Amino acid sequence: MVGGEGVSTVRNSRPDGEDTCRSCGAMIVWVRLVAANGEHRPHPLDSVPKSDGTIERKRGKTSGTWYGRVIPPVERNGRNLYRSHFATCPEAQAWRTS
Repeated sequence: MVGGEGVSTVRNSRPDGEDTCRSCGAMIVWVRLVAANGEHRPHPLDSVPKSDGTIERKRGKTSGTWYGRVIPPVERNGRNLYRSHFATCPEAQAWRTS
């Protein structure tokens, strides 16, 4: 399992977690990604996994919530993983918090 159960779901426009970036209009998917303080925070990913991605996306077994986990480079082995939309969105800087 990628994340803890019982965490409320993130804002999704569709049950599959897909949404549209409010800045650039790209299709994205939402996950709960573990933050530095151990909390699961909403995080946007590009909607299509790629060979240069770094984040695994899995649905919680009982909650249906999508969770993300950064995969260490040694474990990627050419897998198609998701990229953080913060890394690819041309307007990402506007969403960053200090």
